[in-house]
Amino acid sequence: MWNGRLPNITQILCCAIPDLFILTVTIRLGIVLVVEPTQIILKILTKKDQDSLNVMRHSCAHIMARAVMRKFEGVQLAFGPTIDGGFYYDFELSRPLTPDDLTELEKRMKKIVKGNHKFETWTKPIDEAIAFFKEQDQPYKVELIEDLAKKGETEVRFYQQDSFVDLCAGPHVPRT
Repeated sequence: MWNGRLPNITQILCCAIPDLFILTVTIRLGIVLVVEPTQIILKILTKKDQDSLNVMRHSCAHIMARAVMRKFEGVQLAFGPTIDGGFYYDFELSRPLTPDDLTELEKRMKKIVKGNHKFETWTKPIDEAIAFFKEQDQPYKVELIEDLAKKGETEVRFYQQDSFVDLCAGPHVPRT
């Protein structure tokens, strides 16, 4: 019987299959009634799967955003998707980046990765998400959430690694 909590599927699979390295697990539940799941889609990505690179790149974009926010005051975050050749994150900064900045940001990113921080996720209703990003002085995030609301979304997903919290559909690697 399903009690509202899913088992840690990655631990179960890794114990059952020796040498299995699971990068991420995405579980989506389709719900008709509040207590009755009607569809469960389980997608397991290992390091050999094509989509794994995109998950890794997207996680790197979040790590880069965190490094930028630690280096600069008043950073405005836009979004950070993956692209064919890697990833990027759009920022509004008080000044242009210099080559020295890039070197320092790379060092900061490596330090964040060594911290081995867990990527945690949760959802918030649209109004709470807007209030959160207004409080954080992140107008681009507020604008994005308002656009999602206009399209009928009622909640949005957040991801956090250590102290860095961002609006994101995911998925991410389990840890930095």
